[in-house]
Amino acid sequence: MKTKHPKLSWKAVRRGAIYCAPACGCGCTHAAFLKANADAARLCAELDRTTAKGWTPRVWENCGWHHSAISACGRIKVHPFGDGSRGATAFLGAADSPGGKWAEQGKTPAAAVRKVIDQAKKELAGYGALLTGIQASPNKLRLADAQFVLVA
Repeated sequence: MKTKHPKLSWKAVRRGAIYCAPACGCGCTHAAFLKANADAARLCAELDRTTAKGWTPRVWENCGWHHSAISACGRIKVHPFGDGSRGATAFLGAADSPGGKWAEQGKTPAAAVRKVIDQAKKELAGYGALLTGIQASPNKLRLADAQFVLVA
């Protein structure tokens, strides 16, 4: 005999002071939701002022309300420690990813952004140096320093 289990929703439902999704069940509050939204707006305003314009707030529920800021291009995500006064972690990666290939912490959200960009540039410069002297075409690979040609 098959048992039917109702699919729990991740859409938050307001019940008095509680604003929590049935699938979460942690008793998240409406006050915490409002605070996360205010903190996210403040984080975006700070990043607009200290880095570049166009940051978008993101607020989500996962055993409590959390927030972050996403850059205009979508490739940098900043997650503050608490309200952001203790620093943040910045992630740099594909716009459609939740995090990124690079992650750096800073004492301020802007410092974290600068550090993650600097780290990515440093690593990518190493790849560029590694590829110096290699010329590729559809049919062959020429390694200039080695003075030989591999033909496909």
